[in-house]
Amino acid sequence: MPDHRERGAAAVEFALVLPVLLLLLVGTIDFGWALVINGNIASAARAGAREMALSKDATAARGAAVAASAVGGLKASDVAVLSTSCTAANADAVVTINYTYPTLTGFFGATRVSTGKAVMRCGG
Repeated sequence: MPDHRERGAAAVEFALVLPVLLLLLVGTIDFGWALVINGNIASAARAGAREMALSKDATAARGAAVAASAVGGLKASDVAVLSTSCTAANADAVVTINYTYPTLTGFFGATRVSTGKAVMRCGG
């Protein structure tokens, strides 16, 4: 039979552990969201670099990167095509994307920046 002096001890222990558990849960959610965004931005950068390497058109490369992104809100202005021509013999098409996205929980800040970069040899 429980002692009447220990009554409520479980509630106090739960109140002490709950903030730590919530912090772990929120951190896991935000970290998972960041991984999804980073993967999508890297994939969009690869699509843009591929388009630049094949078509040698920076506007088409920006459009391909925006079309390939699975994240909402990526604009052509977020996509930087660093090599504007692929006429040199050993030129590389370099596409960099800097995307600012909102966090899901807002606990660790309202926004984060994800950067994706892809390099591909011109001409395929």
